[in-house]
Amino acid sequence: MITPRAFEITPAIIYDVWLERAAIVAGYALLVHDYFLTLSVEVEYIWGAPWTPVKSIYLANRYFALLGQTLICMQTTGFVASVTGGCELYSIFLGVYILVSLETAHVLVFLRAWAIWGGNRRTLWCVVVVYITTLVSIVVAVTKGEDFSNFEPTVMSGCYKSVPGGAWLFFLASLAVDSLMFCMTMSGLLSYRKSFRNGSLQLVQVLMRGATAFYVNACYCVLGIVSWTTFQNSPGSFAVPGFCIPVLAICSQRVVHDLRRSVRIMVQES
Repeated sequence: MITPRAFEITPAIIYDVWLERAAIVAGYALLVHDYFLTLSVEVEYIWGAPWTPVKSIYLANRYFALLGQTLICMQTTGFVASVTGGCELYSIFLGVYILVSLETAHVLVFLRAWAIWGGNRRTLWCVVVVYITTLVSIVVAVTKGEDFSNFEPTVMSGCYKSVPGGAWLFFLASLAVDSLMFCMTMSGLLSYRKSFRNGSLQLVQVLMRGATAFYVNACYCVLGIVSWTTFQNSPGSFAVPGFCIPVLAICSQRVVHDLRRSVRIMVQES
């Protein structure tokens, strides 16, 4: 087996490592801040609610994101690289973390679009089947023949590895489905807006703002594509995901908060 070329310690590499660590810490800080900021909302609308797919996915997204970003921050300290086999395990964990974080967020958006469209299961299942088929195809293509032991654990006390070829397709698929869900959600809300009045109209506006905020953040996929192609062999390739995945988790969690709040207000008005 060919021994991988070690990263040469240059000012550019040092800058890339610094950029990655700053992005990861900034994303983690936002995630923790928002967690405590919305903990009372979670207690009010989630903890006492019956167990449903939405509640399960919400909690998985919320707490797996916290756990994952905590471990990623620990990696930047050099702790993972100092453990025998730590970088190999970290590589597997990182792939799972990115996949779970993105897909739980997408599922929450799917469910919101389904609810706004009046529970049209045929439309939802068509989108889900197409997306899952595409996602599985990308996962198989990217991981096929991938060597998870091909690491450079000596660079600035961290675990660094070139991004697998074709991995940017994850971001492309994510951007496509987010764009479709945004269009479906906004068209449904616009149709509701014509018939609602006063308080209900304000709820529609809140949902529209939430959908727009989520989609604006989801457009980070464009930066992800650029990052994972232009900086494929650089330690800084994780800078964009390291910051934007926590922000995406925050936006997807607020989707659930807005929906639960909207349902309660509509029940009270009726």
